Amino acid sequence: MFDYHEHFNKRDETHSIETRGLVNISVDDFLNYKSSLDKHCLSLMFIPEQYLNFSDEKIKNYFQIIENLLNDNPSLQIGEIGLDSRFYYVYPKDRQCDIFKNLLSLACTYKRDITIHCVKENNTIYECVKNLNLKGIFHSFHSSFEFAFQLKKVGIRVALNPRYSYTDDYLSKMKTIDAVIESDCGLFKTADEYRILEEFYKRYERI
Repeated sequence: MFDYHEHFNKRDETHSIETRGLVNISVDDFLNYKSSLDKHCLSLMFIPEQYLNFSDEKIKNYFQIIENLLNDNPSLQIGEIGLDSRFYYVYPKDRQCDIFKNLLSLACTYKRDITIHCVKENNTIYECVKNLNLKGIFHSFHSSFEFAFQLKKVGIRVALNPRYSYTDDYLSKMKTIDAVIESDCGLFKTADEYRILEEFYKRYERI
């Protein structure tokens, strides 16, 4: 029922990994801190926010690094990856799509699950994944049940964010397609924030 994960950020001196689930980690942090994270299931992040200032040559080099890491680490997953319309003014849609498709190709080649990051590009994301026979999670889903159903048919389950407002009818429909609850652990740092997650879980259970 849970998309149980958090994000690794060694630059945060207070950060500690507590989840028993997936840890999303940047390529650089993976290379620098992998030895201290061996007990965790790791997933490589490469979202637009991370590569805005990268040259084409640097991105090409990162693709090679990512492929090498996937080849050397059989349990390593891919995500978050995707499209973010907030950054089109810096990194246009067509270039973000090229990067996303290249990462999807690696996921297919190495048979890895994916986590999708999407900001206002649902249709484009769907067109990119619909024929690839991949398995994965659509992070922080906040769109129609019909779209979630489409994604489920092509192997992508949606993760519901406890911070969003969903109607009971919507959640009831989502249960029929095995939508999961997102527990972005790094964002739940106080008792009140954990209570949001707990209350959402109980609400989802009783619907």
